[in-house]
Amino acid sequence: TVLYQAPNYLPPGTNVATLVYADNGSPALSVTNTWQFVVENYAAYPVIPAAYAVPAGSVDLNSSGFLVDSYSMAVARSGFADNNSYPAAEQQLARGYIDPATTQPYANLFTTGTVNGKHLVTLVNWNQDAPANAGNFTAANINADSLIPGQPAAGDSNNIVAEAIGYVDPKKGYYQLGVNSDDGFRVTTAPNFKDAAALQLGLFNTGRGAADTLFPFFVEADGIYPIRLLWWEGTGGASCEFFIVEPATGARRLINDRVNTAYFAVNSYATYTGPERPYLKSITPANGAVGQFPDVTLQAVIANLAGGSVKLTINGLEVTPTITAQGPDTLVTYAPAELYASGSTNVAVLEYAGIPTTVTFVVQTYVTLPAEVGLPSSSADTEAPGFWSRIVKAPNSVATLANTTDRAEQQLAGTLIDPITSQPYVNEIAAGPGPNGTYLTDLVNWNVRTNSNEGNFGSDSLVPGVDATATNNFNLAAEVVAWLDLPQGLVKMGVNSDDGFRVTIATNAAPAALQVGLFEGGRGPADTWFSFITPNAGLYPVRLLYYQGGGGGSVELFSFNNTGARTLVNDPANPAAVKAYYQVVGGVTPPPQIGLPSVADGIITVTWTGGGTLEYTDSLDSDWTSTNDNDGEYTEAASQPHRFYRVKR
Repeated sequence: TVLYQAPNYLPPGTNVATLVYADNGSPALSVTNTWQFVVENYAAYPVIPAAYAVPAGSVDLNSSGFLVDSYSMAVARSGFADNNSYPAAEQQLARGYIDPATTQPYANLFTTGTVNGKHLVTLVNWNQDAPANAGNFTAANINADSLIPGQPAAGDSNNIVAEAIGYVDPKKGYYQLGVNSDDGFRVTTAPNFKDAAALQLGLFNTGRGAADTLFPFFVEADGIYPIRLLWWEGTGGASCEFFIVEPATGARRLINDRVNTAYFAVNSYATYTGPERPYLKSITPANGAVGQFPDVTLQAVIANLAGGSVKLTINGLEVTPTITAQGPDTLVTYAPAELYASGSTNVAVLEYAGIPTTVTFVVQTYVTLPAEVGLPSSSADTEAPGFWSRIVKAPNSVATLANTTDRAEQQLAGTLIDPITSQPYVNEIAAGPGPNGTYLTDLVNWNVRTNSNEGNFGSDSLVPGVDATATNNFNLAAEVVAWLDLPQGLVKMGVNSDDGFRVTIATNAAPAALQVGLFEGGRGPADTWFSFITPNAGLYPVRLLYYQGGGGGSVELFSFNNTGARTLVNDPANPAAVKAYYQVVGGVTPPPQIGLPSVADGIITVTWTGGGTLEYTDSLDSDWTSTNDNDGEYTEAASQPHRFYRVKR
């Protein structure tokens, strides 16, 4: 037998091995064998730092197993997009669901453990229907399922969360663990179980029947390391197994199985006897955060630092953070001297008391506005504060329109065709009282429903022009335009929308308009943040395109100040709000607006406001023809199956 263990990990991808051997005959017979094998791409696998290991002698090696906090409540988790996900499970574990009848957390339907309220268990091989089996391990391989810790009796238990913590003893090297769960789980490690930036090793983040998730990682050095398994279940089946996988054969062993031992077995110990270790109470931006502002400040709160050192590197370069006491904790902040590059991925490594935490975050894409699009602030028409807007709405009775910017632009232009009538969709919004039939508003804080509030600010106004008595207002599009009085430099803004929006530096729907903010598609009320750089202080044109399909609908336009607080643009109650003007001196006026055509006695009449010349075409794929009529009313024989009109000014 010939064995060879490479001193270092082989590179990912295809590797070639050549074995040459010969006998001792004369002449010797030599044989050469060459073969290829592929090493998986392990570059992105987590690495557990050696600093995560507990100090020598701080774990009771006679305390075999895990400590488990288990909790079942009578109501379903709520408040999350997916209530069968780990954020919801963490809230439940923290007793964050309050029974209104008692103003206390919902009662735990499971029994309380005997070790500081926790259950001491040897293995994680649980099934609510034990001794029935679920998953990989059964009585046949000496691993019969047990009831969930604290479960009073076998049978259907729902709305469960359990936390199993232990101290495992891997050697340096590559490992693959696995969890078979019904429903979800998350496995993490950190020097302290309270750490807000614990290193995630494995995750299945929703509901499922009993199934495996395997997750590889590396251990930097021999040691004993804290490990935490969070498991949760909604309804139906409930089971969980925590195991290790032998890389060469795929064989599985339960963590801490001290009966079915193998060279790849990993033990777990339940009791830590050392002092509480430092940990991160919070860190922002979070690891994996995207869409960050280019001046994002890194901020961390460290507990139990007790004079320990702090070191911070950004993209491989050591920087000097500000370190201050915050009560018993330590606050670490760092604001970049220069903006992070547009769209860049950045890596911060915060090391405290020798413990490293890595945070990767992505900066949003941003642009610098051309100087020529701006005007001096003195050009503002101070008699015209606020926004002008144009609203169009197809009937609720038609099929829900697509949640896309293209649909919204076509609907506003009157070129979105109803497949039933082969004509543009009827617009149920009457012309507004403002210039050229527009609506004038101080703020963009709108809702499609009366007396309904969504988003960040409350006190929503009804979308201008919609039926205040209607239960629902579907199939809507709006353009909102103003000149914003902006400072020089980085401008940080946001839109909270249900459904989508687009923000451009323009006063009309010019195809080449510079886009600075976008959410394409449908969603419930949610923020999208965006930023841009102004070369000079002054007035800049901003056009917000907003659209809604079915269900709820709302939109807010706001800015951020230096503290991160949101302020509605042009909020008259806030002197610090960005000012908006729907008109500048000698400048832009709202675009023309075409009224609904009418037909009588075989004659079609088209009216419009805002000036300009009426044009027509019988096909949107053909050129437009001028009517040479610019007086705001045009008539002709209704002799065509259909005809499209537009006003060009």
